[in-house]
Amino acid sequence: MSTLLAPARVAALPRFVGSSLIGQLELNRHQYLRATLTERAGRQTISIARWKQTPTGERRCGQSLEFGAHRAAAVVQLLKEVLRAIEARGEGAENG
Repeated sequence: MSTLLAPARVAALPRFVGSSLIGQLELNRHQYLRATLTERAGRQTISIARWKQTPTGERRCGQSLEFGAHRAAAVVQLLKEVLRAIEARGEGAENG
């Protein structure tokens, strides 16, 4: 079975003000997925969003996924089910 994220392409990055940048996954030379951990009202929230490098800097673009940190294991299971469904269709899954 294919892995969801290629470890060599995921980088741990420094902290952001108000939230911790957990890491990012390069999609191509201009776009990447960024995962952050933020505390809101005493609860930890994970956000995974697509970011784009532009001539004027970085900007968030496209869809994002946010969920309570206590649900992280369930979200991983959901993504594994999606990957299994893709592989069952014979379409394969890219590692990066």
